[in-house]
Amino acid sequence: MTTYGLRIINDDSELLIDSNYFSPAFSQKLELNTTYISQEAGTSYIHSGYVKREYRTNNVTVPGNYIVMWSLPDNTTKDIWYGFESSTVSLGGYLTAWVYANSMGEALTYTLPTAYIFAVGSLPDSTGPALRMYNSNNVKTFDSNNVQLVPYSISDEFTFWDDAAGTLRLPTTISLSIPTNPIYMLPMYSSFRVYKASSTRRLEWIYEAMFKRVGDTITTSEVPVYYAAYNVGWTSTQTIYNRGNRQGLAIIVADGDLYQTSTAGTGTGTNPTYTLTSSNSIVNEGATVTITLNTTNVANGALFGYTVTGITGADLSSGSLTGIFNIQTGTASASFTFTNDYSTEGEEVFRLSLDNLSNYVNITVTDTSLTPSYSWSVPNNVNEGAQSFTTFNATNAIAKVISFALIAPTTGTTTIAGDCSLDTTSWTVGVNTATSTNVYYSASADFLTEGAEAFRLAATVDGVTYYSANITVNDTSLTAAYSITASASWNESATVVVTVAADNVSGTTLYLTTSNVLIVPSSASVAVSGASYSTNINYTAGIVTADTSVTIYVRTGSATGTIVASKVITVVQVASIYSFDTVTAFDEGTTSSIVFNFNYAASKHIAFSIVAPTTGLNGSGDVTLLSTALDVPADNNAAGWTGVSYSVAADNLTEGTEYFRIGATVDSVTYYSGNIPINDTSVTPSYSLTRSVASVNEG
Repeated sequence: MTTYGLRIINDDSELLIDSNYFSPAFSQKLELNTTYISQEAGTSYIHSGYVKREYRTNNVTVPGNYIVMWSLPDNTTKDIWYGFESSTVSLGGYLTAWVYANSMGEALTYTLPTAYIFAVGSLPDSTGPALRMYNSNNVKTFDSNNVQLVPYSISDEFTFWDDAAGTLRLPTTISLSIPTNPIYMLPMYSSFRVYKASSTRRLEWIYEAMFKRVGDTITTSEVPVYYAAYNVGWTSTQTIYNRGNRQGLAIIVADGDLYQTSTAGTGTGTNPTYTLTSSNSIVNEGATVTITLNTTNVANGALFGYTVTGITGADLSSGSLTGIFNIQTGTASASFTFTNDYSTEGEEVFRLSLDNLSNYVNITVTDTSLTPSYSWSVPNNVNEGAQSFTTFNATNAIAKVISFALIAPTTGTTTIAGDCSLDTTSWTVGVNTATSTNVYYSASADFLTEGAEAFRLAATVDGVTYYSANITVNDTSLTAAYSITASASWNESATVVVTVAADNVSGTTLYLTTSNVLIVPSSASVAVSGASYSTNINYTAGIVTADTSVTIYVRTGSATGTIVASKVITVVQVASIYSFDTVTAFDEGTTSSIVFNFNYAASKHIAFSIVAPTTGLNGSGDVTLLSTALDVPADNNAAGWTGVSYSVAADNLTEGTEYFRIGATVDSVTYYSGNIPINDTSVTPSYSLTRSVASVNEG
């Protein structure tokens, strides 16, 4: 049987390691030097919230081909991730690891991973085991001796996605559950490059893999380690994803200590700092303020996005609500000029916050707007059934929102609610220093002779109300008339046509209601059109247990408004009707049924039974009733029917035709079917006795 202890093939299908049936042999353990050789602070665009530090080991002394296994420290309580250089080819003879430490808050101390190097040669190594593993108590838990090692799980894919708006999202994480004494081969991406471009701008990210162990779970994800933006000249829109490889593909991660017990050191470092300051903490509208971001341990060219809240874009005459600080020699600045917008807003707080970081700075913006003034022009009166307007004037009120209302007059008869309506309810003032708007209102033609009525207009802005002079409503009423025509007696469950009429109320809405939900109109309201109006409405009566009186109404104003016409209706309870269909004969040994009909039987309980026939041979004792009862629904008063099923066994007795009937009992009254014939299909059995001889001797 052909098997391999360990084979590693890269993405280009090139064979990197072939154990040639032999296990790799442990050769060297390397610890990372505890002093990092480089440090990179996170920004809004690369490993945000984390500081990246690079650590290196001493030189690898194993000749020829080898593989590296890394023991990951358990970071249950700290947000620490690890990234590794290629496992099969070291750069300059040493191994490299990166630590991504959460830099929000105090400086973090963490344990560095340990590298275990295994030689892979053409001949078996018989001087020791291929792999041993120890637990935290330094007790050996696994000894391969010369057992060939096979990776437990191999993965070479990461996923990421763009949402519908084209926004780049980070890749999803992949969690691998660790079995007892596992060995994992995890992918290593030396370069995972993402391009997004429009017709004028190109954005580029580079991602690298990072790993984190918490308890018995190793989680892997991608972290952005490079970002750049370029101005471009092409006209196409594109999104390109490229992944590049170095010669080594795999990192092998083992859970626990290996052949030699780990003595890994700890790493730490000075975290970067981010300080926001402003040239002024309090400014007037129209002033300019400069905000500066000062940093430590941050490289030149690092980009920090910012977002402004507390104001709108219209509050700025220069500067924007979002932007980027480009750090040079530890600092970057942005300037903002506030608009003198002539809008009384009160004091506002401008807050600039760094994206994905907790730093922010506040600036109080004092309102220095010009004082606005308001007035009403001389109002126009309005006729019933017509529309008119009055002009409202505003000065120095840019962007002000003014609300309008109808109120009572200072003298005279007040308009009744509903007689007038306001057609212009609000106005947002434009950019002119002095301007005006027409406030429109309408008077209803209510067809009531009331004489002249009046009202006023009110304009409210910034909590202050300005009133117009009295506006007169000229009475142009006509006498209104309403009627409702319908029969006085309705059967339960019936649908009846009712005629509703109205004169001299064109444009009025009529509301159709009843004193009891027992009667329901097909429409809750109708709109009157024309001086003489008539329409037919279907009303449906419900089910009653006794004759019931119900009043139907026509109302105006609302469903609970003034009653202008009514009609008393008696809903009549209709007697129930029951009957059986014509009977049909059936054979012994079969099943059959008969139809039972009913009308106006809502909520009735019907019990079925087998009874003797009125004439002929009684076969009721041979019949089995399959349908014993029926409960008619409470809402079913229409004609209905049900099938009553029965069966007769084949008894093999010659009896001739027999008969029976079905009884249906409801409200203590029984209704009977006709005699139902049972066809005799029996076959009488016959028997005989024969002998082989007439006599026999004793014995």
